[in-house]
Amino acid sequence: MSDKIENLKGAGKKGGTQFPKYSLKHLEQFLSSLNNKTYTNAITIEQLNAGVFGIGANSSSGKIKSSALKQFGLIEGDYKKFKATELCSKIVISEQNEKQKNFQESFNKVKIFTNTFNTFHNSKIEKSKISQYAVSTLKVHPELKEEFMKIFIESAEISGLCTVHGNIVSLLDLELVKNDGDILTDLEDAEFSDDEIQDVPDNTKSLSASSKTTGKISNINVNIDVDPSMDPEKLEKLLKLLKNYGAI
Repeated sequence: MSDKIENLKGAGKKGGTQFPKYSLKHLEQFLSSLNNKTYTNAITIEQLNAGVFGIGANSSSGKIKSSALKQFGLIEGDYKKFKATELCSKIVISEQNEKQKNFQESFNKVKIFTNTFNTFHNSKIEKSKISQYAVSTLKVHPELKEEFMKIFIESAEISGLCTVHGNIVSLLDLELVKNDGDILTDLEDAEFSDDEIQDVPDNTKSLSASSKTTGKISNINVNIDVDPSMDPEKLEKLLKLLKNYGAI
């Protein structure tokens, strides 16, 4: 399955929830070089492009790859000082069984991937169902739903979380530990530029949520502490989002 989605990657800023634009399967080929080249010193984006990705020093696609690495918890720093994380090093030196566990840890750092897996785990589903869920529940931009599906599946597969037979994806009977409720604060007004490295905003200070997913987000217990300094418009949007999910 190809990860080359340059047409969409180069389309500029789109609305919707952020997700890595390259899968763990695609990124694996760069991890050993990344680990070796940053073992003693951090490197710049230009050095990362040329020395790790094997592309032009000023190539914009390198920013998208580095953004994916960062979302998976495999690289840290900024354009001037990139360095492989401890998790990246663990993946590089581990044997196959341990490597899959480390990939699962990396997979679990992407909230919407964890949410999707926990929703469909212990089931066999058509690929199209993942695409539909991405748009309807996770608020992924509709034009990116197929890419989300492909990157999710490739990342889950290399992590030992699913097998693929034609158009059917079989997900293991395993619930990942990340709390699905955390994603609720990321679903509205989440716009990210694919050529920028940035974390999903941490809007969870005023929201404590826990949920157990059985086919869809449900059974959510929510405690909201209203901070007098909170932007009223922001609070209104948060309450509206929770109401849409039936949490209040």
